[in-house]
Amino acid sequence: MKPLLSIVIPNYNNSKYLDDCVGGILKQTYRPLEVLLVDDCSTDDSRRKIEEYTKAYPWIKGIFLKENGGVSHARNTGAAEALGEYITFLDADDYYINPEKLNNEMNLILNMEKAGKKNIGAFSKLRAVDSKGEYLWDYQTRKRFDRRILSRDFLSQKNIQLPRDYCLRCQLFLDTGGYTEGQNLYEDTEILLKISEKCEFVCTDETGSAYRITAQGLSSAAKEKHKAVWKTLRAQYMPTLPVSDRIWVYGSLIKNESISLAKQICKDILNMLGLRKKRAWE
Repeated sequence: MKPLLSIVIPNYNNSKYLDDCVGGILKQTYRPLEVLLVDDCSTDDSRRKIEEYTKAYPWIKGIFLKENGGVSHARNTGAAEALGEYITFLDADDYYINPEKLNNEMNLILNMEKAGKKNIGAFSKLRAVDSKGEYLWDYQTRKRFDRRILSRDFLSQKNIQLPRDYCLRCQLFLDTGGYTEGQNLYEDTEILLKISEKCEFVCTDETGSAYRITAQGLSSAAKEKHKAVWKTLRAQYMPTLPVSDRIWVYGSLIKNESISLAKQICKDILNMLGLRKKRAWE
């Protein structure tokens, strides 16, 4: 028998993307026990769509929050009501592009557990798409992540895909205390670092999900917030690394800053010459 899996989807005003999100789940060869669509007081027609899904598919459940609490609160609410032995999270504007995505990840977990490995989180490679779902690029990632590698890659701002949309035992997630409510930037990375204290993440080596890149949230103000939250997490997790890794992280940061500056200068020159087309998400 297939283990029971719950999918938690936080949603806020993503009605136009919900058909892609739910449609990708319906195409999965691994049927989840339940899909928990947690609506965080949307002002578009999300509620109508969610209610249509719940009528058509009894295993899709709608949870309608009375107050807007942010994505972290929505995810925690869904996880608290999940009935599956395993759990995975999916953002409402993202979607599965591989019908074997869940099957690949759950089989990887079960095979490793049979081999004596405990506390495994399985994830797949990620594809970036634009707001219309058009292909942008495929992310590069690692085969395995433990706590040390996760911390080092994140703190050095290495251009690599960290585990996302992963499957793992629900109790592993609950034991962390869940997402930090009120924090809606880098909350995915923080929960990864919490989970990785007891869990190793392994990639299926197959592409699984499409991650939508949009202009939303990328204003200059949002960028400053990103920097502030990242600095807070850096101060919290840098001391957990060995001294050699900390030196490596600082060296990578200096290198990244130099490369970023060089790229910005090239962009500015091309913009002045009218030779560069602005990206939709910039």
